[in-house]
Amino acid sequence: MSGLHARFSPSSAHRIIDCPASLQACDGVADDAGYEAVEGTVAHWLHEEWLLTGKRPAQFLGKRPWSFIPHNELTSQEWQLLRHEIGTERDLFVDEGMLNYVEESVLWCREVPGDHFIEKRVNISPWCPIPDQFGTADHFACQPGKLVITDFKYGRGVQVYAERNYQAILYALGVINEYDWEYNFDEVVIRIAQPRLGHFDVWETTKAELLQIGEFIKERFAIAHGENPPFGPTEQACKFCRVSYKCKALADKVLDYFDFEEDASRDDVKLEAEFLTLERAVEIFKMRGLFKLWIGAVEADIATRLSRDPDSVPGLKLVAGRSVRYWPNPDKVRDDLALYIDEDKLYEPREMISPAQAEKLLSKGDRPIVSVLADKKPGKPTIVDADDPRPKWEGDNAAVASSHFDDESDD
Repeated sequence: MSGLHARFSPSSAHRIIDCPASLQACDGVADDAGYEAVEGTVAHWLHEEWLLTGKRPAQFLGKRPWSFIPHNELTSQEWQLLRHEIGTERDLFVDEGMLNYVEESVLWCREVPGDHFIEKRVNISPWCPIPDQFGTADHFACQPGKLVITDFKYGRGVQVYAERNYQAILYALGVINEYDWEYNFDEVVIRIAQPRLGHFDVWETTKAELLQIGEFIKERFAIAHGENPPFGPTEQACKFCRVSYKCKALADKVLDYFDFEEDASRDDVKLEAEFLTLERAVEIFKMRGLFKLWIGAVEADIATRLSRDPDSVPGLKLVAGRSVRYWPNPDKVRDDLALYIDEDKLYEPREMISPAQAEKLLSKGDRPIVSVLADKKPGKPTIVDADDPRPKWEGDNAAVASSHFDDESDD
């Protein structure tokens, strides 16, 4: 696995396709590593090691990543972040939970027949306006007439789907470009392995359909590489964009939803006309993810500026948030409080770990016991688009009005 990235990296494909201007707008802007991204890099390294050797990499249990991952496989920002977290709750070690999740994807890859290729760099230049563009596929298996691509996702903040997944499509196109002469592909299966969400998604398609999608990708990439490419803010495009906090196109799209025209004859306007229509409310609701994304990006940028220079943002400042009390020396606290409180009252009863925590501690073979012992509470009602494949809510309608709805937009 290499730390190098192509200009038209498959992982950025959806952003570039939706918002061609983002390619040039992000030029020269550092990609700050987040904890989740580093965690994913470590999981991918273990995934590769396991597939290549065929052995569970238990020798890395309890170790910090920099003790075994080659230095060129993590960016300088990732190394700094890992060292900054030493001794904190986010100090990253390889634990049984991580290996168990990696194992689920490894076993899924192993069950595919054919010739297996692991962390293989493939050439995607035919679909890009410049040469020497590539992507590195986590795993693919080839057999006469059939290609199976598996993209491993360790994150759990955003559920990823296989159908028309431009990142995986570019991997598949790269494989077709380099190996079709040998295997003569017809059927193509694109799979997303996201074990921490229990999500293993499959999309069955054909080489012909992917080549057609490839022409669309090629057109959008050419626009992005040309002069004055258009902006196209969307949730998926803006989520990981490095300039979303200052993007005027994103701000305009959000603020346009609150731009109500003033009526020239306001004295004659009926009270009802001062309120949102249901249709308008639905439009605004569907934009909630983009609203949150934009405000979050602006807030993060302001916080960064203030942390570097307390006087850099006129009208705003950083202050300490709500503090939480804790015992700095629990043993001394126990001895001192025991003079006033019965010792058996100093401790709360131990709580049973959750089913999810139990699954992290169990081996793959022992995990079915959780399904036998655990039960599920009905999920909270969630508002989604009308074409969502899930069945309509049939729970207690009286509870809906007082419910705090689940928010399926990404935090």
